[in-house]
Amino acid sequence: MATHGFEVERLGSVPSTQDLLAARARAGEDVTGICLRATEQTKGRGRRGTAWTSPPGGSYQSVGLGREAWPWLTLALGAGVAGSLGETCGVVVKVKWPNDLFLAGRKLGGMITEVVAGQVIAGVGVNVRNAAPEGGATLDRDDVDAVSDAVLVGLERGLALALAGGEAVREAFAAV
Repeated sequence: MATHGFEVERLGSVPSTQDLLAARARAGEDVTGICLRATEQTKGRGRRGTAWTSPPGGSYQSVGLGREAWPWLTLALGAGVAGSLGETCGVVVKVKWPNDLFLAGRKLGGMITEVVAGQVIAGVGVNVRNAAPEGGATLDRDDVDAVSDAVLVGLERGLALALAGGEAVREAFAAV
């Protein structure tokens, strides 16, 4: 199983892991290193507030990533997650600008990165054993937690990539 440095808090059905972590940040809590992982989201959302279907069987989590928000952060995180999922699951995951994960030309998942109360929060949803939206893809793996852990490893890699700078991110993004 992949190892990562996040403190994972396991939740059942919640409205949105992103909204829950954002509320904690707004309340003054330092959410750096905290991961909220849900079995289901009833009000998951993507960029610009679009609804994200999050039925049981998928990987749904939001993490606190600190206070550095580079312009290329979402792309760096996407490249890191795509690479980690590919290694863990033996598939080729691509990133579609700016925040979608694709498998065999179909949407596998998505990411949202926000700055809330001066803290960066990233949410990642990946279709695993859930019923994917029409035209979507799933990883169809038995171990959702292994996929979720691979996402966290990918987020750590993405943070390191973002720290390396825009040119490193451009090269990594071009490769996925």
